[in-house]
Amino acid sequence: MGRKFTLDGKEYDTDSVTQEARDLASRLAFAQERLQDLVNQQALLIRARNAYILDLKTEIEGRAPGKVDASALLVSE
Repeated sequence: MGRKFTLDGKEYDTDSVTQEARDLASRLAFAQERLQDLVNQQALLIRARNAYILDLKTEIEGRAPGKVDASALLVSE
């Protein structure tokens, strides 16, 4: 019995489809994994950006009079 994959709510066994269908399913799985990697990378970069903004705010406020409103620069998501 081969691996299984689901398409539109229906489960398929790789042994019951053509080689072309297996290849396409493999490419689809790769694309989905890559998209998730990019989503994860975006979250990481947003978090790093926000941390740098807060560090910059602390640095500026510690050395110069006045206040810096870095909260407007923060990105959520």
